[in-house]
Amino acid sequence: GNTTPVYRAYSLAGDAEDRRHIELVIRQVPKGICTTWVFNHLKVGDEVTFNGPHGDFRLSDRDTEMIFIAGGSGMAPFRSILMQMQRQGNPRRTRYFFGAVARRDMFCLEEMAGFEKALPDFRFIPALSRPAPDDVWDGETGLITDVVNRHFPDCRGREAYLCGSPGLVNACEERLIANGIAPEAIYYDKFA
Repeated sequence: GNTTPVYRAYSLAGDAEDRRHIELVIRQVPKGICTTWVFNHLKVGDEVTFNGPHGDFRLSDRDTEMIFIAGGSGMAPFRSILMQMQRQGNPRRTRYFFGAVARRDMFCLEEMAGFEKALPDFRFIPALSRPAPDDVWDGETGLITDVVNRHFPDCRGREAYLCGSPGLVNACEERLIANGIAPEAIYYDKFA
């Protein structure tokens, strides 16, 4: 096989204080060079080289209400941030909107319910844009921008943290600004 090193950027999904383990959320991309290797060739015991961290996507020091928005593997950094918030007993009011197409695309629901119990003012709001006919779903439906708009028609004085595809991040940023959030109060990790 090809022995040329290939590097891809992934957000850490685990506890940032854990120096012995790295957790990632990796979505299988058709014909993706890294994801094909991870899903089809990587075996227990194989050696993998990591470098970093390279990003700066983290909570501000303020105590304002936070709006988290992600889709798919954009779950990763929020999972890590929520672990940090739980460890520190962070009381900040936080609403986490997670968008997926259908029920089969949802994951970490039990874990998010655990964060809802552990954090004093955290709520997880999953939404499906196109539920499958046989999906059993009584949660939010529609595009994540519309769901956020229903909950936050006025975003003044809040911070937003976004993670996902450029399309998701750009659409959410546009909606939040239209609803009054200060552009400098929006932080994001946009997938390339």
